[in-house]
Order: sequence, then structure tokens, then C-alpha cells
Amino acid sequence: MTLKSLLLILLSLAVFKLSAQIQISESSTARYVFSWDLENYEITAQNSEPHVEIFFPGANTVLGEDGEAEIPGYSILLGVPPEGEIKVNFNSESVKTVALEKPLLKHKNPAEKRQPHIRFKNPWICEPVYSTLQGMRTAHLIIRPFVYDEKTNTVKVLQKASCTIEFPSKPVSRHSSVSSSERKPILSSVVDNFTIAQQWYAGRKLSKVSQNTFPLAPGQKTYRFRIGDGVTGFKEMTTEENGILLIPG
Repeated sequence: MTLKSLLLILLSLAVFKLSAQIQISESSTARYVFSWDLENYEITAQNSEPHVEIFFPGANTVLGEDGEAEIPGYSILLGVPPEGEIKVNFNSESVKTVALEKPLLKHKNPAEKRQPHIRFKNPWICEPVYSTLQGMRTAHLIIRPFVYDEKTNTVKVLQKASCTIEFPSKPVSRHSSVSSSERKPILSSVVDNFTIAQQWYAGRKLSKVSQNTFPLAPGQKTYRFRIGDGVTGFKEMTTEENGILLIPG
């Protein structure tokens, strides 16, 4: 996922928290369970325009590429364990077919592919897109409550559905170099299960000892060494990563 796409996701999720369409029945380290109930939506048509548009309260993204219909969607961002794949079981329970007066509005001439990472195997929800935000691994999902058929000029509307997302049962724990207090201001506002997800990223405090004088005698045999956790990256070999204040000499 590109940085630009990620920033757009964060901005949309920061503005729109869980809407009335989503009702969470369970949020734990084992699973995330919710129901979908789309009570209100609008299909609007201006007399002077050759197309119609769809809108529903709580929509926080727009699906579709160049030449495809603009479909409003609903984004969900979940914190997930450091490793392993989540399992998404999405069941449509009530679907209505609506005939449109005019074709749906289409995207026109974007500078680049809008959402190259989005794939739909299930027609109603995309495959998980994984990324890492402030040391926390996340999975991005988008519910697509409208499926448009251009040939018949009809749209299928997902009115009711249920979804169970299962997390890996035995995640491989690892230390995150970002403390929970540092990640909370941003992630708590965009990650729907932030409180639960923090349990997979418990911070670890390292004891730090300051040594003002060089502890070794002149001429004493010494060894060169490196300290790290085996993970290379921006903070490798820093005081924040390893808890070392100063080793003179």
C-alpha cells in the first residue's frame, strides 16, 4: 500500500467512526464479530445530469477505477497480531435489487490507479490489506454495500449481513519499539479494536544505567560487539531500541 493511500484511509477513518450500520457483538483477541444493517441510503438524480449517484450515511470511501461506477463504501481498520493471517467470514442475509432511472456516475481520468491494492473475492467485502502503523500491524477491510450491473442498469443493495473475523490463535509475540502511550493519540482514533490490539504489542521497559567514567583499565583486553533484536530498520542500534545511553572508549 502506498503512503498516499494510507494517509487517505487514516483521514477518512478519523472523521467517520463506526456508523449506525455496524453493530459489534464481540471484540476480543480471538475474534471480531459485527452485523451490518443498512437502513437508509439515497439514489439521487439531477434532471440535467445523465447519471445518478448513490449515498448512505457513514460512507467513508468511494470504490471504483477509471471508467467504473462510483460506489460508496465503508472502511474498517483493525489491529491484528504481528504475524499470521486473519480469516474473514462475511455472510449476506438480505439483498435487494433496485432498477435505476439512469446509469451510475463513473470515475473519469484519474492520474493513477485509485485503489490497486483492493481485491474482491467476496462481492461485499474486500480481501484484507495489511500495513504497519506506529509499530502496530493492521488489516484494512472495505464493505461494498452496492454491486452495480451496467448491462441491466440495476444495483444490488446489501441490506443486512453478519461478519466474523478470526485472529491467529497463537500469534508470535515480539517487542514493539513504540510504546502504547506514543501510538495511542493516532491509532486509538482510527483502529476500531485498538484497546484489544494493544495486548499483542505490550511494551517492554529496558533498564538503563549511566556510566560517567570508563570502567576498564588502560591496556585491558576488550571486545567489539553489537546489540540488537535481530530486526533491522530505522531504530536499530539506537538508544530507544536497545536501552543503552553511552558506551565511551
